[in-house]
Amino acid sequence: MMVVWIVYLNMFLVSFSRQNRSVIHISRAASEHMNGRCLVTNMGAQNLYLVGVVIDIKTKDGNSRAIVTDREEWGEGDFDNMLQRTLQGPLGAGEARDIGSFEELAKRAQARLGSEFDTRRSKALTITAVAAPNQHQKLVGASKCFNVQDVDAEDAEPRFVPSTLMTKQISGLFRTRRLSRMVQDR
Repeated sequence: MMVVWIVYLNMFLVSFSRQNRSVIHISRAASEHMNGRCLVTNMGAQNLYLVGVVIDIKTKDGNSRAIVTDREEWGEGDFDNMLQRTLQGPLGAGEARDIGSFEELAKRAQARLGSEFDTRRSKALTITAVAAPNQHQKLVGASKCFNVQDVDAEDAEPRFVPSTLMTKQISGLFRTRRLSRMVQDR
């Protein structure tokens, strides 16, 4: 009888932890080229608050990292609601947020880094979304790498191809500390 109850309790705990796990998915939509949109989706059952979006750009000259959460390319008077100038905000269960096109993300990174580079010469863009789960004092995150292809010809438009189908989830004590440092390096 005790074994049955232990198995039942184990099944209940596994089911409960799966329901409360935060899952973020990063995908591309509408096009695979520069004007393709990048979406961040909350695939978990609980609400998330999107804290930040970080982009890592790999070029022939090296790697660069920039926080692209705020839409600094727009002026303060361009929107009636100031919340439209940022990607921060709540994401309900199953909700998606358009964080911009690949070209817009690269331009935001260029503005943050204070340097100009040709996005067509990039090798890869890695997008990391950092969020705070509903009732937790920790951060969760997810990242996905998009390889840049077909950039050999001058007039060829680059394609952004995800390196994997699934988004890599970032959790655990040391990884979430790294996420916190990543977002605080504004």
